[in-house]
This record gives sequence, structure tokens and C-alpha cells, in this order.
Amino acid sequence: MHKSYNCLSSIFLFITFLFITFLFIPVLVNAQELPPTVNNNQSENTQAIEFHIIGGLAASYCIPVLEQSQLRFTIDLSLNSNTSKGGDNQTTSATDYSYYQDDNNSQTDKGYAVDFVASYIYLLTSKKDIRPFIGCGILGTYGKSWSSSTTNSSGTISIPNSYSESESNSLTWGIGLRGTLGCETFITSNVSMLAEYQISVLRYWTDSDNSSKTTYPTSFNQSETKSNSNGWQITLNSIRLGIAVHF
Repeated sequence: MHKSYNCLSSIFLFITFLFITFLFIPVLVNAQELPPTVNNNQSENTQAIEFHIIGGLAASYCIPVLEQSQLRFTIDLSLNSNTSKGGDNQTTSATDYSYYQDDNNSQTDKGYAVDFVASYIYLLTSKKDIRPFIGCGILGTYGKSWSSSTTNSSGTISIPNSYSESESNSLTWGIGLRGTLGCETFITSNVSMLAEYQISVLRYWTDSDNSSKTTYPTSFNQSETKSNSNGWQITLNSIRLGIAVHF
């Protein structure tokens, strides 16, 4: 537990360092005499398309409502794909017998999740320079995952040959709230860099189907199960970095 805590602390400090660095890069650029279109302190809240590319993949469309507020609609995508293969070899010997067994197995895991977020964003200033903001919105999520594995076993007559397959499919959906605290810094009059810290509270439901089958030379075993679960999920460590185009 102590080692895990130290590891998480190191990761948090590293991400915080990136967060602060990302925020202050444009400040250093501004010190190098940016074009007048950036430093004219013009109060302008415009439409924008945002792309988060670090900390997750997301695209947002922002619509100005008042001078210092926006409606932001976001699609957040996460993907997962993993394939592994391995094997085991076991040999046992005694005075009056010996046997061996070889196992070759493979496993594949795939999945995706899509978040839909509609947020109200309040700009602490509308000037196109350094613009901090806060926001809160409704979060909806939908995801699917697949997992399959196979095991091919062979051995002596005391351990019959067998072939096993198993599959697991799950579907998750949920609804919740997402809070946002961030800052954008303009590097031109129409392009800005974004840094955000997001907090999400989600109520989710999951349905799962599981099946397995083991085949022997003269018989087989097969089973199927269905299950469902629900709960609450709170995410406190979501840091996103990206870029925005204003028009």
C-alpha cells in the first residue's frame, strides 16, 4: 500500500507540473511581443471548436450566450484494445508414474466508451489574452466491452486433452454531473491552448453476459451466466490539455 501511494503521488506531481507548464508557456510567449491582435484586450466571446488531445480524446463546440458565458457540447471518446498470448508446461514424476501437461492460452480485450456532456461555461474575463473559466454540466455515458479467451491443453492419459473458450460482454450506461475548472491562453487572435481540471460524479448501470465451454475428446461442459450491477463513480483526477479554434 505504501509503494502504491508513493507511485500515485509521483504521478500526481508529474501531471501537476505538466499542467502548470502548459498554462505558463503562452505567458512566456506573450512576453516576446505578440501581435497587436492578441494584446489589444478586446472583449470578445466567440464560437469555438475545441480539441482535447492530452489526458483523453474529446471534441467540443462552444456557443456564446452572454458576454462572459457559453454553452459547450462535448463528445468524449475512449478506446481499449489488448491481446496477449502465453503458455505453461508442467511435468510431474514419481516412482511409479509420470505425466506432463501443456497449456497454450490467448486473451483479447476490447472496448469503448463515449461521454456526452452539455455544460454551462462562465468566463471570468472575455478578453482574448489569458482567460480562466469555470463550468458545470450534465454528463451521459455509454460503453461496451468484449473479452474472450481460449486455452488448449494437452497431456498424458491421466490428464485428457481439452479446449476451453470463454467470452464476456458488458454494456454500461450512466448519467451524472461534471464540473470544470480551466484556463485558456491565446497564441494568436483565433487560436488558444486549453488546460482543464474536471470532476465527475456518475451513477452507472452495467449488464454482463458470460459464457464458457470446455471440450474433451468424448464430452464437453458449457455454462452461461447473466449479471447486472450499479453504483456510483467519482473521478477527481481528470486533467485535459488541448487546443481551440475561435471564429
